[in-house]
Amino acid sequence: MDQRLQFLSSYQKEEMSVADLCRSHGISRPTAYRWINRYNETGPEGLVDNDTSTFHVAYDLFIAQQER
Repeated sequence: MDQRLQFLSSYQKEEMSVADLCRSHGISRPTAYRWINRYNETGPEGLVDNDTSTFHVAYDLFIAQQER
């Protein structure tokens, strides 16, 4: 989350373009805009990872059971 806050701090200073910020932070532009939108909508809480791996594991188990 620190990287995200650093990115947003730099973004808010408007010293660099989003593309340049992405290159300097090693992220894609879609990721950057997702972080910006989440931050604008919910503040710092929006920067916490949305862990979907649990959903995917549960779905894979469901499909495996259906195939039996």
